[in-house]
This record gives sequence, structure tokens and C-alpha cells, in this order.
Amino acid sequence: MVDAWLFEEGRTYEQVVEGCLREFGLRVSKSSVGRYYERVSANRFAKVQREKRLALEPELSPAEAYAELLRRIAELAWEEMDQPLEEFNHKLVVRLVRVLIAARREKHTATRVWVERRKAENWLARECFEGIGDGRTEEAACELSADVSWKEGATSPRRV
Repeated sequence: MVDAWLFEEGRTYEQVVEGCLREFGLRVSKSSVGRYYERVSANRFAKVQREKRLALEPELSPAEAYAELLRRIAELAWEEMDQPLEEFNHKLVVRLVRVLIAARREKHTATRVWVERRKAENWLARECFEGIGDGRTEEAACELSADVSWKEGATSPRRV
């Protein structure tokens, strides 16, 4: 109710003090109402600013958000390294760089897995088409190709 008096009805501090005494039986000072108003209005202002900032930022996909996070981590590391040597936080920079290196390894591994998967899919498709060309039915050719496993780390598939 006090929020409504202050923010919606625009009552003065004096009117709010009188309203608190009349409605709730609470004796409050004008300065406490002023401190309350300042705190609540600061929180409301911060909330509005946060909402405006989020409205301006486009909705990011998880991959884009991850890339943005890594960019910000790299930026933080660079800013910390720009500090004078006496103020330079070595542990923080090492931690940030470790995160970036781990992310790079993760990306590299994901790329390698994707490439190997594409190789396997292409090889399997080629086997199916060659089987069809040999006069087998499509199902029989693809079943035969599915019996071939992909040896981990190998450059070509091997038959089981």
C-alpha cells in the first residue's frame, strides 16, 4: 500500500507518514519514508534498465550465447593483463586462459567427431549404392554395409 501511495498516487512523505499512522497505527518518520522511497525507486530503476538492456539484445541461441561468453572471458583476460605488473592478478588470468583452452579443445574435438561421422556416413552410403549396383536389393545392400563397423581413430572403416 505504501508503494501505491508513493509511486502511483504521488503522495508526499508527510502524507505517507500520516497514512501509516492512520491505516496501520505505525509511527514512522519522514526520513525513513524518504530512505524507503530512495531504495525502492533505485531497485525499480535498475529493473527498468535491465529490461531495456535485455530488450535491445537479440535472443541468442545456446551456441551464440556460448561464443559470446567465451568472447567476454577473453576480454576480461586481456583487461587484466593490461594492468600494471604490481596489480596484475596472475591466478585470475591463468584460470581464464584455462577456460579458453578447454573451450578450444572442446571445439576441436567436436569438429573431429563431426568430420569422422561424415566420413562414416559417406562410406556407408557408398557401400549401399555399390551393393545396389551389384544386383542386391537396397535392403540387403544396406544391411551388409551396416555390419561393417567404424574403427575408432581409423581413417577407413573395417569389416567385423
